[in-house]
Parts: sequence; C-alpha cells; structure tokens
Amino acid sequence: MTATTSTLKRTVAVGLALLLVASLGVGSVASTTQDAEGEPAEVRVAHMSPDAPEVDVLVDNETVYQAVGFSDVTEFVELESGDHQVSIVTADNETEVYSAQISVRANESYTLMASGEVSENATRSFGVQAYRTDPAVPSENESAVRLIHASPDAPAVDVTLRQSGDVVADNVSFGNATDYVTLPEGVYTFEVRPATADNDGTVIATFNESLMGGTAYSTFAAGYADPDEAPANESLSLFVAIDRTENPEIPGVTVANETTAANETTTEA
Repeated sequence: MTATTSTLKRTVAVGLALLLVASLGVGSVASTTQDAEGEPAEVRVAHMSPDAPEVDVLVDNETVYQAVGFSDVTEFVELESGDHQVSIVTADNETEVYSAQISVRANESYTLMASGEVSENATRSFGVQAYRTDPAVPSENESAVRLIHASPDAPAVDVTLRQSGDVVADNVSFGNATDYVTLPEGVYTFEVRPATADNDGTVIATFNESLMGGTAYSTFAAGYADPDEAPANESLSLFVAIDRTENPEIPGVTVANETTAANETTTEA
C-alpha cells in the first residue's frame, strides 16, 4: 500500500538530546575543532526508534526533559562543554534505562539520531548515530534536502520526485544519510522505492513536502514498512526537520550564520 503524508518536525522538547549524547559518550563523535573555553556545543536529537518508549531525562540529578517520544526532532540546543551526569528513565514508571557521565566538546553541530528497536525480537539493534549538520544555506529561491534512513524493516531505498523523475536519494541503507541535494523551492511529491540499479522500483510510499527557499532540511524515513508484522504500529513516514535557514518567513527558527562548515557524516552504533 502506498501512503501519502506530510510532516514537519521543528519545535519539540529537547529531552533526547542528552540521552543520545550520553549514549555516544560524545568523545566518540568526530571533531576537527579544538574546544574553546566558554564555547558551547550545538546539538539536536531525532528520536526515530519506532518501538522505544517515551523517556524523561535528568541532568546532574535534575529532571529537565519529559515524555520525549518517537518522531520528535528537537531544536538545536547549546550544551556547556565539559562533564555532566545524565540519567534516563522511562516516562511511565521511572525505570532507569541509562546513567553515565558525559563529556561534550565545543564548536560542533550535530544531529544525534536514535534508531533501531528495543523489542526482544528486534531486527535492528537500538543504537545512536551522529550526523554532522552544518549545511551551506541555499539561495533565497532554492532549498537543500538530505535523506536519513531510519526504518528498521525497510530495504535500501531510492527516492525520486514524481514531478520530474529526478533521483534525490540513491541506494540509501539503514542508518545512512545522503548528501544534500539542491532543489528550487516549492511543493514536491517524494516517491520511496526499494533500491534498484535504474531507480525504478515499485513505489512503496509517497510524501508531499513543501520546501522553502533559503532553507536546508534533513528528512528522516522512519517507522515500519510492514507495521502489521512489527512490534509497534508505526507506519513508514517522512519526518522533516529544518537544519539551517535564512528565510525570515519561517517562525521560531534561528537564522543561520553566514559561515557554515562542510557537511560530514559520522556513524556510531
């Protein structure tokens, strides 16, 4: 069955940011910039594990975030460089599922994604990936978009545009991200297909998205391609987050700095 949907995730609780920083240990995230005294890291989180519960997060024994769940993509937040004690508890019964001291580095910008599954018979183990998120901001009449594959049961996929047939993602497997593709601003229908040599596989899902000029996006393909056989009833969907923008028409989003680093992706299980 082909599903059609449109979602834009921009402004939600930032709880999982610290969960995933803790899981990574942060020191494992690649860094080419030396820490500068007083300078923060810039971090956001995408919770793309379809069967994982909502969680609360405690930092230095203080509850700071509550009930963060599947499909949430946070705003970028600043975290003081240095060490912090982080504990993660389930939102429903406060069972501790993680506790560790973390150390964060300054002057880095990342999207941290929780993906995989927590169920006993998981086909993909739960893990955390870190993606460098410093795209060049496109011109005022263009947008930039990349795809991150986070569906535990979906095969490697191609993504094409219904309007033109152009390929925007080629043979993307679970946990991987594409480079940014520049498109004129406008409304697009993205077609998700099992990867083939000619990018002509049968369309398994379509998603309508409006891309604005002067804005770069990450799109997360998450949920289950076959939810009837999955541990959670979360159908494959496309969740879209703004990475950087210079578009004043987008409310509640910080305008990007003029200088941004080249995009780089790092994966950590």
